[in-house]
Amino acid sequence: MTAIATDEAVRMKITDPSPVAALTPTRARTGKAGTPKTRKTAATADTASVMGIPEAELTPHVRAAITMLMEEVARLRDELRLTKRRISDLEELADTDALLPVINRRAFVRELSRMMSYAERYGTPLAQSLRVMSAESRHDRIMKAEEKAARLPALLTVPMIVFILPPLFIVLLGRAILKVIDAFSNLF
Repeated sequence: MTAIATDEAVRMKITDPSPVAALTPTRARTGKAGTPKTRKTAATADTASVMGIPEAELTPHVRAAITMLMEEVARLRDELRLTKRRISDLEELADTDALLPVINRRAFVRELSRMMSYAERYGTPLAQSLRVMSAESRHDRIMKAEEKAARLPALLTVPMIVFILPPLFIVLLGRAILKVIDAFSNLF
């Protein structure tokens, strides 16, 4: 029976303590001078206490279950971060016109209703709110145009090198090369 128990303990040994390290105090993961310890010494300090449970009370099954749960939480946290980014990208795509870099009707109506409720709530004139809205829209269009203009030199470098410079060199140096060829042919 003990051989089976020790065999299970060896198989269920935590090999990657990174999820455990995330829940232990920072003091246990850093050295005396505040510098990070090596991975091996940090692993031994991390296995000493998991979520406040002493190491003596952790059985291999409990340790494996806690590690699995912490890995699942980390995976869900990553998926949530990616989902939030996807949602913001899709909202931006839904609010932008497909052909022009301006907001579409859906976004315009939403912004207009937001401005109207703001003006009603705080008692500001609606005309002033609409001026602010148009100034923001104008500023956004100008910023997008400036971003595109800033990317243009990088996009045009390769076509210029491949298509414009060789014919330019041929036109500029062609006549000189022909004269040099004629001079050498007259020598022989």
